[in-house]
Amino acid sequence: MGQNFDSSGFDLVEILGEFIGDDSGDDYSGDELSGDEIGAINRQRAVQGRRPVIQKRPGWGGRPAPRPQMDLAKRALTQAIAERRAQAGALLTERHPTRAREYPLGFVSAAAVPAGGFARITTRPQVPFRLDRLVVPSDLAGLFTIDDVKVGKNSQFAAEGSVPARIFQENAVGVCLKGDTAQVSMDVTLSVTNISGAAAFFRAAIIGPAVE
Repeated sequence: MGQNFDSSGFDLVEILGEFIGDDSGDDYSGDELSGDEIGAINRQRAVQGRRPVIQKRPGWGGRPAPRPQMDLAKRALTQAIAERRAQAGALLTERHPTRAREYPLGFVSAAAVPAGGFARITTRPQVPFRLDRLVVPSDLAGLFTIDDVKVGKNSQFAAEGSVPARIFQENAVGVCLKGDTAQVSMDVTLSVTNISGAAAFFRAAIIGPAVE
């Protein structure tokens, strides 16, 4: 015996049984119930030894179905199915990104990094954001090393170890990172060390594609 479920997984016989419980009014016009609904009712009635529902269409012989009563049942049925789907979360829809563009993601140390000092600077993007290029201003790049770049817990370096910040200055060539994608509010962290002889603020930006 076939299953009596609609495309959302709801039992048509269970729901329809709340509105069609006896053998009265078995003649329905073709636009009242769908073929799946008629089939579900008839399979259940066959098990119970009851007469099948006869689907009549306009222009066929026989008396017309009592439309006002069936319209009311149809509306009640539609409402019942909608309530079942709402309770099951079937009405939730996934929203997909509608546009993409390049964004900068800024990094500024909260205080001046002392000479020989270490700083960890974290920014949380508000849109899904993929790391593409790190840019350190050339007037600061000689003062710092980049010790790590992380998306969440994952380093974007191939191995542990610091690299000169100068390789990421704005006029550098061929230094795209092609890093991981940071989801909304995920930590993106730069770890830096001041290798100069004086305290200095660190500033940088990561540029990359984002969707929203």
